[in-house]
Amino acid sequence: MRYLFWNTHNKNVDSIVCELVKKYTPTVLTLAEYNGNIEQLVGNIQQSSNLKYKVVDRFACRVQILINIKLYDKVEHCHDHKNYTIKMLPYNNYKDNHIVAFVHLPSKMNNNREKNRYLLEKITSQINDLSIETDRKVVIVGDFNLNPYDDAMTQLTGCNAVSSRNVALKIGRKHWIEKEKQFLYYYNPMWNFLGDSNNVCGTYYYDKTTDHSRYWNTFDQFLVSPHLIKDIKEIEIVTNVGNIDLTDKHGVPNVKFSDHYPLYFKLGGK
Repeated sequence: MRYLFWNTHNKNVDSIVCELVKKYTPTVLTLAEYNGNIEQLVGNIQQSSNLKYKVVDRFACRVQILINIKLYDKVEHCHDHKNYTIKMLPYNNYKDNHIVAFVHLPSKMNNNREKNRYLLEKITSQINDLSIETDRKVVIVGDFNLNPYDDAMTQLTGCNAVSSRNVALKIGRKHWIEKEKQFLYYYNPMWNFLGDSNNVCGTYYYDKTTDHSRYWNTFDQFLVSPHLIKDIKEIEIVTNVGNIDLTDKHGVPNVKFSDHYPLYFKLGGK
């Protein structure tokens, strides 16, 4: 399964999306802050790459989801909210399923930390209610408007997402008050992209100077449940595609296209 997520920042980027699809051939393409004609985009993709997608039904959620047409009839809708939608999708040569939560949480710039923690708690709770039949094969992907190290991402009552595969493989941990309840782990591989060791420092840059400015942020992330850790094959923060450089002369996302870089990852063999 190949996944491609991009917060397009309400820009006209259809031609770039077509190039991204040609290069990465995603099974699932997800766009946040997209205000173009989504059906026209589907047609443009097919014309440029001969790949066929269908738009997954959405209700309250602002995120647009395109899925390979072969899988469209197998999509099961589970939950929907303005800031997220949860679907059941085929997985592993389409012989079993996995749960995917697509998120676009409120902006961190507007002091929404507590709101985002509440939303992540709600998302993981709803996933837990569904995950028995899928052996906890779960992906949570999108623009979290949080960094991997923010409390809402790491707190056991939030996302309970950790940086260590070995810790996540312990499956869960218990609260010192609610000792009878196990809070299930997620593994967050985007911790590995903090700093500049990968030649890119994050997915979003914010240069308004304050006494605690971090400049680079990794808001665009994906998390997996322990049963999918071994399936992580590829991860890329995309800074160029074809002959298009998504970075400006200062080495940050070119806002002519978007203030976020796209995120691509692959799970399993297809």
